Amino acid sequence: MKISIKHFIPAAMLCALALTACDEDAMVVNPDTAHDKSTATEEVISSKGHLDSKNYPGGDMILFRIGSPEQTGLDPSELKYTDEVRLILPEAADKDRTFRIGMNPLYAGGDYYYGQSITIPFNKEHYMECQTLTGSGGLGNNLSLNGDGECIVTIKAGQTTSDAVKLEFNGQGMMVNDAYMFPIQATDTESGELITELPYICSVAAGIDYLVGEKPTVNIAYIDMETMNPLIATQFMIDVTHSDFNTGEDVKLYYGKLLDIVNIRTSYIKKDGNGHVKLFLNPDLEYVLKNRLRYLYPIQRDGIKVCIAIKGGGTGIGFANMSDEQIADFTAQVKTVVDLYDIDGVNLWDESAGYDIEGSPAVSGMAYARLIKSLKGAMPDKLLTLVDTRETTEALCDPQDGISVGDYLDYAWSSLEDYIAPYEPSPTSRALAGMPEKRYGTIFMRDIVHMSNEEQEALVMGEGVLGPFMAGTRFDKLSGTDVIVSDYDYGKESMWNEPWNIGMMAKFPMPEDFSFMVMTMVKPTKLVWTYYAFKKDW
Repeated sequence: MKISIKHFIPAAMLCALALTACDEDAMVVNPDTAHDKSTATEEVISSKGHLDSKNYPGGDMILFRIGSPEQTGLDPSELKYTDEVRLILPEAADKDRTFRIGMNPLYAGGDYYYGQSITIPFNKEHYMECQTLTGSGGLGNNLSLNGDGECIVTIKAGQTTSDAVKLEFNGQGMMVNDAYMFPIQATDTESGELITELPYICSVAAGIDYLVGEKPTVNIAYIDMETMNPLIATQFMIDVTHSDFNTGEDVKLYYGKLLDIVNIRTSYIKKDGNGHVKLFLNPDLEYVLKNRLRYLYPIQRDGIKVCIAIKGGGTGIGFANMSDEQIADFTAQVKTVVDLYDIDGVNLWDESAGYDIEGSPAVSGMAYARLIKSLKGAMPDKLLTLVDTRETTEALCDPQDGISVGDYLDYAWSSLEDYIAPYEPSPTSRALAGMPEKRYGTIFMRDIVHMSNEEQEALVMGEGVLGPFMAGTRFDKLSGTDVIVSDYDYGKESMWNEPWNIGMMAKFPMPEDFSFMVMTMVKPTKLVWTYYAFKKDW
């Protein structure tokens, strides 16, 4: 069951913004008027009620790990996870009503065949691989509700919400990184009617996912909402190990979460039918934003920043040819969306704007610099990042109208697989004005397994920036490797190892005597396997 969440925007923020929509994409400032047809299903509109989690409010499926990366050497039964749920009715109760909160007793008790009858269809529907615990006590030993196996709550006449029920999970009998489903139900005690069910999906992290060292890079990824569920961002850890070939000693430099920033795709800058500059979102991105408590809040809870990627929309307007009035208008729209959905920032990717369309304003480095300054000034506490597409960013290597863009950008990186390296000892390109090397990424690439044979050969055998590292002929580090960026746009899960492995190889190259090597391995959780759990599910 998906819960429709209402949003409100101050009228002053809306007065200059048209609320228009089309079949292909929508300008979203008020999510409830973005499309003529509501994305909420009839089931949601006529819902009997829903269970709301304190940790993940509004979520219709709760994915969590029991134990933390810092916990090691503990018996799984010692690992705890707590949450609270409240039952919320769509309308005030006409009389005092009581409800049972708990799992189905047969499922909780570990009946093998009954458990399979629930988990098998659930796994197929949600592309997951959830296990059930059988034997004495089953999953009933792993969950208490207000200290018991179940509890009764009352919603008083005239009210809509029950008191909180405390859920406490433990890892007794669970295998590390296997996933287990706990379907928490609310049932009317008078009629026996099932009101709602909230699946909790638990995996045990401790014992393997231990945190080691200081992360050597800022890792940034793009995830395309047309193909992927963004929650996949939470499902990868990265292991960076220094292997000394003389002593045989391995020293773990870092082990912890893979990603720091996720750019969700895609939004566009376009001209509407009246020639006004607008921010448009594709329908999949719009849906994810409208359901951010389900799809984005858990990512942010894991300490990963979520930003919106903005590209050109092919209408002749882009970041580098707006007037001052258009810049102010566009900035207001971006800020509205960022504030409305509690997003951590925006990424500017100046691609496919259609600058060559007849009648389009001339490209100007000054316009691009003013836009960057305007966006950062309007959102100083938000991330502002940029893809260094040299077609329009070359001018930004010099101050424009007194603006050094590096003073306003948090991070910037090379365009996809161009490997721009302005900080090399003998660079072939200049750095963006004011942008320090520590905040610039030379490497922005797809996973090598998704490249064609020709692309792989060019990467490994070519004379480009990365070729010497791949061939083992360069022994000094590549500049601009404190930031590594990858595009995760394949429609299914994979190991997703090489962008990070190649980045670390360039940051920590082997010495000339080949006496050591820094090896990197991305480790996905159990949820990423078999059923493609993070395929788009809307």
